[in-house]
Amino acid sequence: MSFEGRETSQEFGKPFETFLFQVGGGESYRYTNADEPFGEGASAYEAIPISRENYQTTGKVSKNNLNLRLPVDIDLSRLYLDFPPPQEVLLTIRAHHVDDAESVVVWMGRVTSVSKEKNEAILTATNSLISIQRQGLRRNWQRGCPLLLYGLGCRADRVRATIDVEIVSVASNTLLLPFGWQGAWPKEKFAGGMIVWSSEFGTEARTIRSVSDTGIVFVGPLRGIEAGTTVQFVLGCQHNRDDCENVHDNIKNYGGQPWIPFDNPAKYANFW
Repeated sequence: MSFEGRETSQEFGKPFETFLFQVGGGESYRYTNADEPFGEGASAYEAIPISRENYQTTGKVSKNNLNLRLPVDIDLSRLYLDFPPPQEVLLTIRAHHVDDAESVVVWMGRVTSVSKEKNEAILTATNSLISIQRQGLRRNWQRGCPLLLYGLGCRADRVRATIDVEIVSVASNTLLLPFGWQGAWPKEKFAGGMIVWSSEFGTEARTIRSVSDTGIVFVGPLRGIEAGTTVQFVLGCQHNRDDCENVHDNIKNYGGQPWIPFDNPAKYANFW
């Protein structure tokens, strides 16, 4: 019997759903609301008490959010406990029937927020159509470069701007560096950049807030890093011509207009 036939049948339909969470196209978490695990090996879906709201269709796609409830002690919930993942978390929900190989995608979107209520985590996901229909921001006429560092417009070489550093010690959101900086660039140039490392949750990244003589302060807590861990530091940028040319060697892609006059020339015009 086909999937559509089971959906409309009063006797043979045994529905369940699978929930696939993908973090930045890498790490994935698979769950199902079936009575037992579904699938085998790395593609198996773990059976957990997961529930969702009814699907809604309103006049505005932006209001078609979906809330899911799941245990707070599973791997996906723990991913959000201290700090949200740096990558986007995509959600795909498929409808199945027991003893039927056919399935249908019924909902796609991305997780936008997570809250905790007693022993449950509440995930809010937005429909993928929102990002498709949303109008993007336009470029501004400004002195500083508005381009996203290492993005498609900037095209700075991130590999060249990345160095490996062994951490001396960790204190909250601060890392202590080896005595005597040996990097190719002054350590102050890493302010606004990133630290990248691997943890039990996959590849993690944090923004570098400030740099002192011996330590670096980050936005958000650091997990999975201890003394002796080797991490990657990625250069920041002040979005000015000096950093673009002398730090990143990328002046040909500078997106600002540094010769905009400070004074409005119209105020000096003689209109009489």
